[in-house]
Amino acid sequence: MRNCYKAADWIYVGQTKGRGKHKVHRTFSLPVKDIWLYPLEHSFKQALCNT
Repeated sequence: MRNCYKAADWIYVGQTKGRGKHKVHRTFSLPVKDIWLYPLEHSFKQALCNT
């Protein structure tokens, strides 16, 4: 599936840690997932830096 996002110009930004929202301990019970973002503007870097 990673190739589909890459081909559609999505940007890979990292992975989750695999920790749940309610887990206080450092046990990793949830699967690690990839995080992909899709820019809605062509000049998204400039828009983010000019805030």
